[in-house]
Amino acid sequence: MRNNSYGRIINLGSISGEVGLPGYCAYSAAKAAVIMLSKTMAMELASCGITVNCVSPGMITDAKQPHAGTWLGRTGIGDEVARAITFLASDGSGYITGVDFPVDGGRILGPKGLDWKTPKKP
Repeated sequence: MRNNSYGRIINLGSISGEVGLPGYCAYSAAKAAVIMLSKTMAMELASCGITVNCVSPGMITDAKQPHAGTWLGRTGIGDEVARAITFLASDGSGYITGVDFPVDGGRILGPKGLDWKTPKKP
């Protein structure tokens, strides 16, 4: 990649590396490390024409299923993650580097299910 002054590195993180996952401390820490590795590599390799990004899936299953913990109300499927990776590997992503792309139905926004109500005016 350095010899060609061009390359795309795409690492696979997890939403757990962004928001944590109770009971999976080591997994969450390892995925957070992958995300930070991607950002640091992006800085180190940018001058070589190499972009480095990370894709962090959330709850991914074989078929879209209802899931109350995401803002879209469902799980994702592998094809949705693959499309994000394909885009980052393409020439269309040439000006994107050092980014973590969550593919998580909005889970990174915070947990759904809290009763957020607009305050009433007095």
